[in-house]
This record gives sequence, C-alpha cells and structure tokens, in this order.
Amino acid sequence: VLRRAGDLNWAEAVGLRAIFLDPKNIDVYRLVAEVYRDRQETQNAMVVYERLCSLQPTDALNHLYHARASADAGHIAKAEGILKYAIALAPLDPACFATMGEFQ
Repeated sequence: VLRRAGDLNWAEAVGLRAIFLDPKNIDVYRLVAEVYRDRQETQNAMVVYERLCSLQPTDALNHLYHARASADAGHIAKAEGILKYAIALAPLDPACFATMGEFQ
C-alpha cells in the first residue's frame, strides 16, 4: 500500500523492519526490491533479489528478476548467467526467453 501511494522511503523502512522480524518472508523481500527498482537503486535491488534467490533457489521468477536487476546495475555477464539458470529451471517460461532477448 505504501509503495503504491508513492511513499517509497516509508515502504522501504517498513519492509526492512519486516525482514528483520521475519527474515524468511518472501513477499517482503519482493516489496523491498521493487522499492529499490522504483528508485533506480539497482545495486540494492540486485542484492535483495540475490538474497531472495538464496531463500527460494528453485523459483525461476526470482532468478529472472535478479537477472534484470543485475543487468540494470551494469552486470551484464552476471545477468546472462542468472537468466540461463532461470531458463534451466523453467524451460517453457516465455518471460525468461523474452528477457534473454533484452540481452542480445
């Protein structure tokens, strides 16, 4: 709600507090990463998505978002490797292949 209302600083603070209280809450990691992407803090978003991937290593969507954040942060080779892993996890997911096209 806070993010949608445009209060990104407060959304970040609440999200980080929620992670502190429940470090396995996947939805909160996604919220915080989206806040960082909204603010173009790509390095921070990349770090949060990396943590999210470690919590859910078989979730291709998490790896897809991690790849996009890594590319946005200028880490293209890293992003391609992450994306290839996401494709290996979900070989029929069109979102993965569409993202791969962004790196070509």
